[in-house]
Amino acid sequence: MLGKIDFQQVVDDLDYGVITLDDQLRVLYFNRWMFEVSGKQPDQVLNIPIERVFPQISNSRFVDACRDAIDLRLPTRLSNSFNPSPLPLYQNKCIGDELYRLQQATVIKPSTDNEGSILCEIYVQDVTPIVSKETLLKQMAADHEKLAKQFEEEKDHLSRIINNTADAIITFERGNKIQMCNLTGVKLFGYSQEELNELHFEDLLQPPESSSPHSSEKLRSLLDNAISNGVTSHHAIATYAYRKDGVELPIQIKFSRTSVSDQPLIVAIVRDTSDQASRDKILKESEARFRNLAKIAPVGIFQTDENGVLNYTNQTWNIVTGQPRNTINEDLWFDHVADEDREGVESQWKVETANNEQFVLEYSFVCEDKLKWVLCQLMEELDENGRVLGYVGSITDISEQRKTQAKIEHLAFYDPLTSLANRRLFKDRLARSIAALKRGKKRMALLSLDLDEFKRVNDSLGHDAGDQLLTTIADRLSETVREEDTVARLGGDEFSIILNDIERSSDAAIVAQKVIDAVTKSISLGQQSITMTVSIGITIAPDDGREPAELVKNADMAMYSVKEVNKNSFNFFSASMNKKASDRLSLENDIRGAVLNKEFFVKYQPQLDIDSGNIIGAEALARWNHDVRGMVPPCDFIPVAESSNLILSLGELMLYDACKGANRLINRLGNPKDFTLAVNLSAKQLMDKKLVHTIQKAVQTAGIYPEQLELEITESALMQNIGEAVKVLNSLKGYGVKIAIDDFGTGYSSLSYLRTLPVDRLKIDQSFIFDLMNNQRDKDLVTAIVAMAHSLKMEVIAEGIETFDQWQFLKSLQCDFGQGYYISKPTGVNEIVKACDSYIWSAVAEGRQNIILPEESPKLKQVKR
Repeated sequence: MLGKIDFQQVVDDLDYGVITLDDQLRVLYFNRWMFEVSGKQPDQVLNIPIERVFPQISNSRFVDACRDAIDLRLPTRLSNSFNPSPLPLYQNKCIGDELYRLQQATVIKPSTDNEGSILCEIYVQDVTPIVSKETLLKQMAADHEKLAKQFEEEKDHLSRIINNTADAIITFERGNKIQMCNLTGVKLFGYSQEELNELHFEDLLQPPESSSPHSSEKLRSLLDNAISNGVTSHHAIATYAYRKDGVELPIQIKFSRTSVSDQPLIVAIVRDTSDQASRDKILKESEARFRNLAKIAPVGIFQTDENGVLNYTNQTWNIVTGQPRNTINEDLWFDHVADEDREGVESQWKVETANNEQFVLEYSFVCEDKLKWVLCQLMEELDENGRVLGYVGSITDISEQRKTQAKIEHLAFYDPLTSLANRRLFKDRLARSIAALKRGKKRMALLSLDLDEFKRVNDSLGHDAGDQLLTTIADRLSETVREEDTVARLGGDEFSIILNDIERSSDAAIVAQKVIDAVTKSISLGQQSITMTVSIGITIAPDDGREPAELVKNADMAMYSVKEVNKNSFNFFSASMNKKASDRLSLENDIRGAVLNKEFFVKYQPQLDIDSGNIIGAEALARWNHDVRGMVPPCDFIPVAESSNLILSLGELMLYDACKGANRLINRLGNPKDFTLAVNLSAKQLMDKKLVHTIQKAVQTAGIYPEQLELEITESALMQNIGEAVKVLNSLKGYGVKIAIDDFGTGYSSLSYLRTLPVDRLKIDQSFIFDLMNNQRDKDLVTAIVAMAHSLKMEVIAEGIETFDQWQFLKSLQCDFGQGYYISKPTGVNEIVKACDSYIWSAVAEGRQNIILPEESPKLKQVKR
């Protein structure tokens, strides 16, 4: 076995460069050839990033190819045509002399070391002699032109070759006067042949109207060398030429010298680099000329005769296909394909090549007990008469790309967090399940799941804990169903389960209960342990429908019916739910029209100082009188407006109307400075980006002071996004608006937040006041709330006061303010002013009189409670 030192000696003795980079593109190995042609010492190279070793390649295609090899495992071949000298390497130890700079062909490919670490292998070959041969061929072409004068047939043939080359070929004498220009040059520069014969070569390198010479110093040097010393330029010089019409053309020029009748003649090869198609053609020509580079190509290259029998393969071909080299001239190019696929590959090849189409095919085969995928491309090689000489093709190992594609396809159909089916795959599975119903007599069930209070957990514990919770729930859901069923995560905390081939509805109920049992098991999140609940809606197909959208809607309706009642349970879809949803949609449309038509109006419920009985403000309450429905209770239209986002437009409308009404009321009452208008804000209004601006505009339009407006926000609305809520409340407080927490004691809140929030008042929920005189626990709670609020320097207002005894008890606790039907129902501005004029509030405070209310419907009494 060859030792490590022997292997290094072998590589050092190679007549081409070998470089090894680590995954940070630091140089791990330079062979002797590289040190000689680069002029570098080991301490200038080893363990140093390649871009620091050769600063000239920074941000170049060379560096990009190295990164592709490391990051994407992609091999790259940098041909000499477009990357003639990517590295500053020089021959004859003439380091730094660009005339001696090597032209290179470079192969960059991924590799691994013994420990499996990714490396980048770079092979650099000096192709300067090959380029010199190319120049010699062009010189021979010029010599053939002279011979063409004697042999007319050869002249015509050579003329066609020259005129059909992609490059302009121009010859001129020592004085630089153009002697000949091929047809490509005539078309390129826009001059006739006669006009070109009157020009000097330099005239093509400056605008037609210019009289000053134009050529770069480097171009002039190469031209002079070609004229005086016969030195041929090894690489093209990039510059600009000008058409007859003045259009500037980016070009590349190479010079060579020949002689005609012992007179020196300069040949300029001019390439138009503005046409990508021209560059592609040149690339193919270059690849044909430098076919020997295929020996180190990163793709398999092969050539066959007209029957498809191999007559050339490079080493990569043999590695990819597993075919030995000694079978050349015996095997067909597709013999490595598996027996069952070979006939199809051969047939497609013959059909496409018979139709003069390029053969491109991806196929797989087993090599060394591994499944390989390759991309094969094959095209004809024709002689000048169009007869097929054979075929040339390439074969690329795309096994890793296929694996990557499979991963991408997985991401397209599966949720990246839980690995459950995503919405796209769910829709496909649901459609397939419904289609299967037509072929059998069984049923299927669709379960819609929503975790209860997930947002609260996610906001309080953080998104990482929320993700951990979702993955745990997902694993548990997968364990409750069969392999043929589907569990999908549709987004957030929404899941769906498709149960295929069930006998009866009770089968779905059994699974739903399993889901509930699985979800409600304690879950450990770091140092905390929590218990979740889930609401499940179930619909059965074909009983409840056969359309995917219909079944999803049914399951969702059933799930929401659970959430509205008791949560942590399941419910089957019923026709009544459909009617309820239809009624709700009808109500939503009526609300939308009512907002546009301004059918809503404001009533005001007075708020009194419990100690003095003086009016200190009023709460604005939205009311709606529909032309068909009549008076619609707020408990009917407010939730629908909330869920459909109509609450934003409705809330803005009520805010403007309430502020205008408050202005009239304040003026009628003699402009009391301490009068406050209380307006309710929903959670969605609180998160509205335009809220502060809307309130400022409403206050200014109504002509009231900011201090005369109080915004009531529930605990639940605050806690939905406490961080953003604090920012909004601070902005409103800075404007001068008062803040009150509505329905205090019924929501979920934190006393630590309460201490930091800019709150002026706590409003005790009416549920604590209703049975206050008969329930000691309610008394204790109200007593505690009043004491706590006063200790935090907050005022307290009690809502829902209906008796004088309740009034007296609250007064004994030094509760600041009160409102309720004992004082007055929600009423208009005029009624409030009349009551003030009659000093009725003082009588109410003393228990001598209360506002007599008209008889109410049972529903309104329920709403009042």
